[in-house]
Amino acid sequence: MPNPASFTRTTKADVASRLAVERDRMVQLACPLKAAEEPEGCWPYSIDGIDRKRLQLGATLRSVGKGTQEIMLLQALRQAVLDANLELVSRGLVLYTFGNASGISREEGLVAIKPSGVPYESMSVEDIVITDMNGRLVEGKLRPSSDLATHLEIYKHFPESGGVAHTHSEFATAWAQAQRPIPCFGTTHADYFHGPVPVTAALTPNEIAGDYEKNTGTAICRLFEQLGTDRVPAVLVAGHAPFCWGATPSEAAHNAVILEAVARIAYYTIGIARDAAPLTPTLHDKHYLRKHGKNAYYGQAKNEDKE
Repeated sequence: MPNPASFTRTTKADVASRLAVERDRMVQLACPLKAAEEPEGCWPYSIDGIDRKRLQLGATLRSVGKGTQEIMLLQALRQAVLDANLELVSRGLVLYTFGNASGISREEGLVAIKPSGVPYESMSVEDIVITDMNGRLVEGKLRPSSDLATHLEIYKHFPESGGVAHTHSEFATAWAQAQRPIPCFGTTHADYFHGPVPVTAALTPNEIAGDYEKNTGTAICRLFEQLGTDRVPAVLVAGHAPFCWGATPSEAAHNAVILEAVARIAYYTIGIARDAAPLTPTLHDKHYLRKHGKNAYYGQAKNEDKE
């Protein structure tokens, strides 16, 4: 790839030719900002533009109308984010337009997230919105999720996270509303969470009246300063609902599904025995560490979910 500083103009034919050659390895192209056509902070990447910048942004060519083509940023990440959102639906964790999932390209400093209020059944990969780490729109015609600022705080403070999933799933949300952490009563919980699933402190009136979504993220990150985000990749936001994270959008959605199952089982456990005791530390450690860490021996080479 040539040095980005080595050219300032590219013709449509030049771009199309390079895309054809480099498509299998994700073409690294983006086009210029047209300030007269888009609000500040928005970057339309249309091939018929001029004075293009060569940026390190994985892109693919797509058709957007008769005779018109456009470069779409971060195609693979967008697809992963769409799939994660649809996984939340297929597992029964969301109603209507509730919930959202996102993913981050740390190399590019960009986040892909579900658009706000768009029905899942009509959502396409093109609808997934790209923003920078300050929440500014980079690509997309729709508004990003209203929870974007919470996702961004998680990405900023949890460097191992590559995806975030937020739902209002029934049982996990009930624990959040009760403002009670989910105890580890058994090995199902221990397989995924090395400790209780914690609940944040309630936001103050000033935090609610101020930058509410960012302050929600701050409350999450403050809670995990001592806990460690790799041991328990999930949290209950007091009076709100759960957020989960993982190395990828898919893993974040997976953890959200497991969290809901664990929350449901814990609810049934205390319904049967209100004084049920948590799992012993020895058994808890055994189940968690056989699946996680350098000495894990659960599963096959790809850690498939089998027993």
